Formats: sequence, structure tokens, C-alpha cells
Amino acid sequence: MTHPQHTNPSAGVKSLLPKNTPSTSQVLAVVTLSGTLLFLTGITLIGTLIGLAALTIALAVIGFLGFRAFGMTGLSSLSPQINIENRLHVKEA
Repeated sequence: MTHPQHTNPSAGVKSLLPKNTPSTSQVLAVVTLSGTLLFLTGITLIGTLIGLAALTIALAVIGFLGFRAFGMTGLSSLSPQINIENRLHVKEA
């Protein structure tokens, strides 16, 4: 009595393979779903990059305007001291 695998060596390999192949509609559904998900991933990546660029530009503008505002505030806070110094020099002359 011989073992079934010994009579046909490829029977062992065939038992590992699926019995039914996917239908055309299943393959088309998987391809469509994969393409849709890949498209949505690309759109999300592009939106993220544009958002980060806009955020970077906005923060740079806010920083520049803040720097200018703080500089003007600092200069205007020195104005009374400069006026006092000018009056003292005028009185001495």
C-alpha cells in the first residue's frame, strides 16, 4: 500500500494552493478599492503639506509683526526718559 503523496509528488503542493481563484468582479473590486484608498492617501498627504506650509508662513508673519510691535513698544517706553534728558540739557545751555 503506497501513500497518496508518494504516487503524485505535486499533490502535496496543490493541497496548499487555494481551490478557487477569485472572480473577475472580486479582482476588479479589490483594484478599485486599492486605487481609491491610494488616491485618498495622496490627497491627504498633499493637504497636510499645504497646511504645514501655510502654518509656517503664518507663524513667520506673526513673529515678524510681533517683533516690530515689541520694538515700537520698547522705543515708546523710552520716550519719556529721552524727553527728560532733552529738557535737562536745554536748561543747562
